[in-house]
Amino acid sequence: MTLVERRRPAVSEHAAQPSVSVIIPFHGDLHQLGRCLSALSPLPPRTEIIVAADCAPRETDRVAWRHGARVIRVVGRSGPAAARNQAAAASRSDVLIFVDADVVVPASALHAMVREFIANPTMAAVFGTYDDDPDCSNFFSQYKNLAHAYVHRVSGRRARSFWAGFGGMRSEVFRSVGGFDEGFTRPCIEDIELGDRVACLGHQVLIDRRLHGCNLKRWTFRSMIASDIWDRGVPWTQLILRSRRVQGLNPGLGQSVSVAMCCLALLCIAAAFWQPVLLIAAAAAIAITFHLNRKLYAFFFARRGAWFACRAAAVNLLYHLCNGFSVGVGVVLHYWDPVVSFGSRLRSRVIARADSIHP
Repeated sequence: MTLVERRRPAVSEHAAQPSVSVIIPFHGDLHQLGRCLSALSPLPPRTEIIVAADCAPRETDRVAWRHGARVIRVVGRSGPAAARNQAAAASRSDVLIFVDADVVVPASALHAMVREFIANPTMAAVFGTYDDDPDCSNFFSQYKNLAHAYVHRVSGRRARSFWAGFGGMRSEVFRSVGGFDEGFTRPCIEDIELGDRVACLGHQVLIDRRLHGCNLKRWTFRSMIASDIWDRGVPWTQLILRSRRVQGLNPGLGQSVSVAMCCLALLCIAAAFWQPVLLIAAAAAIAITFHLNRKLYAFFFARRGAWFACRAAAVNLLYHLCNGFSVGVGVVLHYWDPVVSFGSRLRSRVIARADSIHP
């Protein structure tokens, strides 16, 4: 499944200052890579940076070397999971810290994460969250960033997940579980799945809400919908069905009910052509959804004001509908073999279209 050597699980106590490898999978945007690398300096003692160049341009070496990073070349474009695994295999450090090339992590946050590994020798992994100020100012980029940050900030300290945007893991634990599943060939839920495997072995995975990174990714309406369905919802549903347990940051009963209420509202609106009274049921279902997500909307309001919160609430209803659709597609793809190949081709076309609009 991976290129990472499997070893016996173990979490050992390290010396005062562990050796650290910061691993950055990289494919294309050299400007983002430069910003990512420059923010990490000055590095903690005994720390190296490894850029896993996944079918990246030749100029990658020049940009990486300018910031003191070494480059390993990934054969073919096999995705961030395989790129991270190959970089981890090239590392001899005690701790692996994964940073996405489109995330700017301040040096202070990197130092704080290393200190947390020193202070908590029983901790297998820790990850942070996005800050409140993403680089792109358009609505969908702001919405996606804040929604992601909210999930991490309201979750419990102990996690059954992982975030490779800015997350660290002890190398022996990473290798003991086989690293990232390279079956995920796109940025997907490979980090969530890894965190679940680590937690299932009894290792401690923590969220530290003080560790922030700035998101550079630009989201559009189309790329947001494609990602929510094909990179998150569908593979997550399939993963749950295969493993028969709920992975990652458990959305809880409230989110599940929100999905059901939004789907019910959509059905009632469609049926209201024949039975107008169903519009009342649709309004009630939407009201329940608003109530269940009121803390999220309050978070949007506190960060960006009333107009942003109103638009974000509407998009959040669409998000729940996408989740409902994803569950349906995921179940069908899991149980009905004839549609698997069709679903794969459809997913590829939708993702390719979204990427062509914004790589």
